[in-house]
Amino acid sequence: MYYYADNRSSTKLPIVLVPGLFGSLGDDILPGTGDFSFGMAEHIYRPIINNLEELGYKEGKDLFIAFYDWRNGCEYNTEKYLIPKIEEAKRISMKAKVDIIGHSLGGLVARTYVQGSLYNNDVRNLIMMGTPNAGSVNAYYFWSGGQMPYNKLEKNIVYQLLKIGFIWIYRFLHGPISEVNILRRLFPVAEELLPSYEYGNYLFYDDNGRIKKPVLITQMESVNRHLNQINKTSHLIFNRGVVPYHIIGTGLETTDIICVNKNERTSRKWFDGKPMYSISMPYGDGTITIGSAEAIYSKNYYLNSNHGDILKKSKDILASILMRPVVPKTERKREKSMEYVYSIILRNVSMGEIQYANKEKAVNITENITTRDFVTRKIGNNLYWIILSSKEKEKIKLRINPKKEQECEMLVFFAERSGEIEMIRRSFNNNDATINIFGAKCL
Repeated sequence: MYYYADNRSSTKLPIVLVPGLFGSLGDDILPGTGDFSFGMAEHIYRPIINNLEELGYKEGKDLFIAFYDWRNGCEYNTEKYLIPKIEEAKRISMKAKVDIIGHSLGGLVARTYVQGSLYNNDVRNLIMMGTPNAGSVNAYYFWSGGQMPYNKLEKNIVYQLLKIGFIWIYRFLHGPISEVNILRRLFPVAEELLPSYEYGNYLFYDDNGRIKKPVLITQMESVNRHLNQINKTSHLIFNRGVVPYHIIGTGLETTDIICVNKNERTSRKWFDGKPMYSISMPYGDGTITIGSAEAIYSKNYYLNSNHGDILKKSKDILASILMRPVVPKTERKREKSMEYVYSIILRNVSMGEIQYANKEKAVNITENITTRDFVTRKIGNNLYWIILSSKEKEKIKLRINPKKEQECEMLVFFAERSGEIEMIRRSFNNNDATINIFGAKCL
């Protein structure tokens, strides 16, 4: 048993923010997207940057972002991306230690460093946010069968669109990959998101219609070796003088267990049973259960929020942990409410413009641009990805010019904050095409 001692210091140290899954984008992940940035996750992570600025931090001075290739495992990302960023933060700020904020998978990357053999005694506070310390049930769908879980399981619409968008981008780049072993090589991180032993049994099967029996997690072939290992040594966080905190989202239905058919498992996929349906509990942030977040010792704070929105709702908690006064930026525009979000993927386009919200000037979508309203990224030679958010259902006009003698494809995903995602897929082979969008239904 560990006892929390409030040994905090009011000394201001630099912060290193480690984003979660899909929270980094750059050439290391998708060729042609340029230097690392939040990319298409800008609207998820910009609010916490704004909050930290209101606590007196400044990006590049005492606020640093450890972008990384989230497809790979935690140890790889710790050594290649996190440690160099910590060293940069210490060098620029001339401080010997940093405070780390890790969202979701980013919390596991941070833990891997603090608990690992490469730790350099340079972290004061480890602030986790929605971190799956005992893993996530949804990872079983991908790791065991190469299948993405049902989209409605995610409660944050931007997070849903990020996941769907990356899936389609990789389909365009690599073809319709169905071989589970290839998917595992492309996304080895999925294994490190599986439930660990601390989660307990999470697969159940129907015993001839009588009672559901568990598939013992200790006897499963789908094993999270990394989490099982670092959870055994989680005491090192405290023993090394690092104070662990966790800001946990709650109040939303979150997948807790999966009921499987053991008779449909094969030697190559669904080793421990093919999912038939899942069961959710109202104890989590829509992505991570409270039980998984609480799996290791930490000082916990709870927010009635989904997995993405805890980032923008946590300012007061961060101010308390970091012992910083809140200094609002009066010149900053009020944060935009996102009731509607469009995710648009274009292939084989030589040029294109998007016009929205009755703006007279069209925006060139073939350039990498980030604004309060939209993010555009060019991927490789023939793919473009646009995410556009809006408070109202906008009239959007797309004007695209397909490449000569090539068929242009367009995917539009439209989501309301409280609704389902709609998808429209169209192809063009003429020289010019203008499409009016009033929500995907009217395309």
